[in-house]
Amino acid sequence: MYEAETDAAVSAMRAVAHPVRLQMLSLLTGTEMSAAEVARELDLTHANASYHLRVLLDADEIVVAGEEKMRTSLCGI
Repeated sequence: MYEAETDAAVSAMRAVAHPVRLQMLSLLTGTEMSAAEVARELDLTHANASYHLRVLLDADEIVVAGEEKMRTSLCGI
């Protein structure tokens, strides 16, 4: 029973264990931004920003909102 919960927690921790992804979560808190806007704000290539956003999305730390804008998940970490 606890294995699924543990796996989900490990996945979330791995997702936020990277400094760039922590910056992204901070940046997206309370707002919506596109991948291009996140890349520009954090001085990343669009490809690099998209990769890190995908990791956060797959871990349910962010959600896609509207016109491909990203925002932090209501669930948080």
